[in-house]
Amino acid sequence: MEELKAYYSQNNDRYKIVAKKIKKLIKDILRNTNLQIHSVSSRVKSLDSYLKKAEKYRNPKNEIMDYIGIRIITYVLKDIETVSSVIEKEFNIDRINSINKSKELGNDRMGYRSIHFIASIDDNRKKLTEYEVCKDCVFEIQIKTILQHAWAEIEHDKNYKYSGVLPNEIMRRLNLLSVVLESADNEFNTISQEIDNYKKSVTKEIEKDNLASIELNSTSLREFIITKYNKYNVRYDSNTANNEFEMISEIKAFGITNLKEFDDIINKNYLEYIATRNLYTNILGFIRTILILKDIRKYFDKCFNGSWVILTTDLKEMYEELAPDALSIMKGRGILIF
Repeated sequence: MEELKAYYSQNNDRYKIVAKKIKKLIKDILRNTNLQIHSVSSRVKSLDSYLKKAEKYRNPKNEIMDYIGIRIITYVLKDIETVSSVIEKEFNIDRINSINKSKELGNDRMGYRSIHFIASIDDNRKKLTEYEVCKDCVFEIQIKTILQHAWAEIEHDKNYKYSGVLPNEIMRRLNLLSVVLESADNEFNTISQEIDNYKKSVTKEIEKDNLASIELNSTSLREFIITKYNKYNVRYDSNTANNEFEMISEIKAFGITNLKEFDDIINKNYLEYIATRNLYTNILGFIRTILILKDIRKYFDKCFNGSWVILTTDLKEMYEELAPDALSIMKGRGILIF
């Protein structure tokens, strides 16, 4: 026992450094894939956890492979497969000791499925000074959905009331709950795939110019603007993502119900203005400008809710050229113009 404590003490600080490096590396790798990941976290086993696990092994120094743990949390099941492919490409994987929980549980059991890779730095990175501290370390990489993670946290927390051997009726209800969560995970995955399919179908209709048949919603509007007006430096960004409900509400309050009606009011002089000056605008700003240029009084009477109160210099210059009367109306509505 004392020997294991000494081993832990000698290696713990280095393993903490490795854990942080691997976490950062994985976050950088996934960021470059444009995958929407909920989180990436790292941990090093505590001394108590290490000693408890060491009791199960004859040679714990060599047999314990999850001293360092990385956890990747995805939103839906299909992303687990994509992330797994990335991890397998970027790291050396110990195939014998890695676990696919979905296969381990079998078809006759309901429970939470996740991927547990035992991995090490790939051969190319081992040559880099930056990863010198990592080159002889193995670590576990867990990949789970949010719901898998939530269930695992409850199920495996031995200090919590749900652990241990419970009365049969309570255990039965917990098992039923796991089935419900797994069904929800599957349904989220299905809905996510249906949204992807809807985006593809919308894009095809936009390319055919069948705009009147496309309902106005966040997905259709986003695909429409990206497909048709991306060349005018109209971008989808975090500001748009956080305000999609507001964006759709303003358009509908203006009386627009489908993509053709919106396309019909787009000011061609505005498109030429932003194109010739190579100006950047996000979708939310683009939409508001289109509505204001079409009918500023209607916009402020029916759509404006006070969520923006400042007009930037580049927009001021644009309105001075395309719609100078708009500036005095904005001032009257309390908009600060710089």
